[in-house]
Amino acid sequence: MTSTTTNAADDEPARRRWLDVLATATALYPLLVCAAVYGVWCTAWWHLGHPPRPSLDSPAAHTSTRWLYELSELLLVGVLPSFLALVVVQVARVLRDHRQPWRALGRAAVGCAGWLGAFALVEADPGDVLLWFFD
Repeated sequence: MTSTTTNAADDEPARRRWLDVLATATALYPLLVCAAVYGVWCTAWWHLGHPPRPSLDSPAAHTSTRWLYELSELLLVGVLPSFLALVVVQVARVLRDHRQPWRALGRAAVGCAGWLGAFALVEADPGDVLLWFFD
């Protein structure tokens, strides 16, 4: 007869996988947001025939890009919760891998690199895409 009790050690690989998946998702989230915002801009450019201009070509006014615009707005709402989740998950990963701190800190640095890259893109705002999007 087999035992129905579970050992906590059996659940450890599954918990590690979920923590790694969540860490990857929160690290890639800002890149998804940037892709959605720039996707709205590129789609509007394609439909207009010229680059969208702030204060003249509203992203919400085009019916062809409306669904992507609403998706981008929804993704923008989740930026702060995703950032907070990133911090919590990365701290949990560092605490989990306390025997190999350099490996865990390297993973945390790679996770934060996506956020720093997205912030650099927002700061540079090539083509005034964010100015157009928030107008």
